[in-house]
Amino acid sequence: MTIDFRAYLGDTLAGVRRIHHALSETVERSVGAVEFRFESGRVLFMDSGPDGESIRMSAEAWVDPFEGAMTPENVEFVKESGKLTAFDTSHQEPFVSLIGTKVVDLAPMMALSNKVIGCVVNIDGVFVAVYTSFDDCYVARLP
Repeated sequence: MTIDFRAYLGDTLAGVRRIHHALSETVERSVGAVEFRFESGRVLFMDSGPDGESIRMSAEAWVDPFEGAMTPENVEFVKESGKLTAFDTSHQEPFVSLIGTKVVDLAPMMALSNKVIGCVVNIDGVFVAVYTSFDDCYVARLP
């Protein structure tokens, strides 16, 4: 899906979810997809692409493939291997101070290979970089 960055300009950030791998009580919070939710109802989801190098962007919210009733095999798999889980991170840095502010600009991050490896989101003058590296998705507030 091609994202029309212009559709997000001027929209107000309403919430942020991060998608992290969780196994029992252990959650790997250093990497994971991000989902920006806006007051207009729009969503901007970003994660590492299937090639492990480019970023995948979507206007659709992340859906937990294990949500609902699971087969006994899936229950055992999740118990042994864990699963991706969405966490509301709106109340955490770098997002807490950005909730309720407007998107000023979005810009793709390009690699020398000409692949889009990330996106910089300017939210009320604060730059948040979402980028992929070796199959993982990182999110960082830029100084």
